[in-house]
Amino acid sequence: MLSQYGTQGADFVRQHGIVTCNTLYEKARYAVFAIIHADREHMVNIINNLLDNAVKYSPENPHITISTFNQNGNIRIEVMDKGIGISKENQASIFKKFHRLQIGDIHDVKGFGIGLFYVKSITEKMGGKVELISELNKGSRFMLTFPVLKTNH
Repeated sequence: MLSQYGTQGADFVRQHGIVTCNTLYEKARYAVFAIIHADREHMVNIINNLLDNAVKYSPENPHITISTFNQNGNIRIEVMDKGIGISKENQASIFKKFHRLQIGDIHDVKGFGIGLFYVKSITEKMGGKVELISELNKGSRFMLTFPVLKTNH
């Protein structure tokens, strides 16, 4: 699935720094490739939004990891960074429309506060869910989970 981003994804990587991709499989009984209910354009936008945020809220040379898992009849996509992280107090509200975090010394971060709202809304409309694990000054991990409709054995 992530390979479908083609040159757009490769351009993003070149433009913004270090991105590593890992594909992990929980158990061999799960298919390597699976079909999920998703709109390709929205999926590209979702992944790009998470990557863009990871770059914006990371130090000068960001380290971003994209991982995919086949897990319990689901496909899971994780975007993890080693950026500034999100405090526990702010984690519940970052998915709200027009919500922007007030970050002390980061004034050049542009946006309208709709990116993560879009990620969550569209992911849920495609039958998936979004989870977040984050710690201040250590980074964030956004996890997208989608049910598998069909596997390719």
